[in-house]
Amino acid sequence: LSAGAEVVVGTHRLRCLDVLGSGSYSVVWRAEVLSVEGPVDPDSPTARRPGLVALKDVICRSDSSLKQTVFEVQLLMAAELQSLLTDQNGGMVVPEDDIHRLPTCLAHSVTQCRDCWVVRCAMTILPGEQLDQWLHREALAADAAARSLPSLASPPASPRSDQGRAALPWASYL
Repeated sequence: LSAGAEVVVGTHRLRCLDVLGSGSYSVVWRAEVLSVEGPVDPDSPTARRPGLVALKDVICRSDSSLKQTVFEVQLLMAAELQSLLTDQNGGMVVPEDDIHRLPTCLAHSVTQCRDCWVVRCAMTILPGEQLDQWLHREALAADAAARSLPSLASPPASPRSDQGRAALPWASYL
């Protein structure tokens, strides 16, 4: 893909604008929604925030990378389904995207080429840093917090029988 390129992902026709980020095997583009085929649910993220989406373009050269990438798409879709709430009348209400840390998958496609697969996912754009940077920062914070917890200098003594061996068979392993 390149800036200005038009691509169809599922029901969405998009135009790539500029690169939001890139990794070892993918590029995420800021893309403009040119059109959406079929009826659009008024509660969908496309209807609520028309205009711009993030378009993740992944080149998969192995079965394992294809499975991993499709799993990521399925994870986003499952998270969206889980976040749906039911109102008092049994209707579906979708909470605002910006209270979630995961983007909403709007559409995706998988295309098999001669020596690879191309997986594309159109998703909502979240404000702030890239998800992998946020996860890395949170993991470092959690590690620092775990290191600050007091540690036991020596394990507690296990109960002993009168003969000096552990009273319970499993206690000697503690």
